[in-house]
Amino acid sequence: MKLENKKQKLKQVETSVQPRNYRIIIAIAFIILMISIFSVSAVSDPNERPSNNQPATEAVTEPTTEAPSFVAEESAKATVKKSVKVTEKVTAKKTEAAPANKNFKRTGKATVKATAKASAKATVKATAKAYGKTKAEAKANAKKKALNKAKISAKKKAKAKAVSKAKSKARKKARPKARKKAKINALQKISRDWKYELTPASGVANGPSGKETYYNLPMSGVVSIMRNSRTSIQKGVSKLKYAVRSDGVKTYGGYVMVAADQSIPGRRLGDLVPTSRGVGIVCDTGSFIYSNPRQLDLAVSW
Repeated sequence: MKLENKKQKLKQVETSVQPRNYRIIIAIAFIILMISIFSVSAVSDPNERPSNNQPATEAVTEPTTEAPSFVAEESAKATVKKSVKVTEKVTAKKTEAAPANKNFKRTGKATVKATAKASAKATVKATAKAYGKTKAEAKANAKKKALNKAKISAKKKAKAKAVSKAKSKARKKARPKARKKAKINALQKISRDWKYELTPASGVANGPSGKETYYNLPMSGVVSIMRNSRTSIQKGVSKLKYAVRSDGVKTYGGYVMVAADQSIPGRRLGDLVPTSRGVGIVCDTGSFIYSNPRQLDLAVSW
């Protein structure tokens, strides 16, 4: 009977507990059941025979059998109530904390977004600044290179211009010399190839430039005129030297000294003309020009 009463009480306790804590309540009830069973087994059975030393009336008494079971039931009820309260508190805390967690998640997400946005802006600014700096440096380098290139180009152009000018000047300077040399070579060829040569015996010869005669007079005055002359076409005439060749022909600067009509172009003072005795230089004149303007009179020592 006692066991059945306890079971009924346990069932009532179980039905009064909230369903959400069903497992905890079942565990606690199982523990209480085991404790009550253990306490009942500790108490002697009323149908058990008394021992020889003890009377039958003292075997089981009402207070000794009911006191432990009542304490166990009360403690079980208190434990169940306590566990239910604790469970309710934990659940309430969880339910209160849930929106806070959501809000925390929301605020965390917002913070992360804001941080990411700020870092992105900072990165963009830094990149733009670096790009601007790089662009400015690139422009400065390009400008520097362009200036260096322009300087080099200007130097090259100036050098090329100077070289061209020098070459042109040299060509201009060389042209008269080349012409003079070419003319002398041509006159020398004409004089070499001429077959009729003026001699002391003949006195007259038909030379490459016309009739040729000779004369023997002091040439100091003529040499002085030649050295002081600045009207001669032949440049450098004043630097030439007077000499007498081994064949008796008088020369000035290696050219045969001749007298000619200086009014004729190509026979002015200092001009070169071909003769039968070599290339001659006009350095004198005479009265023969009135009878024969084409005649040449060669200075000799015969």
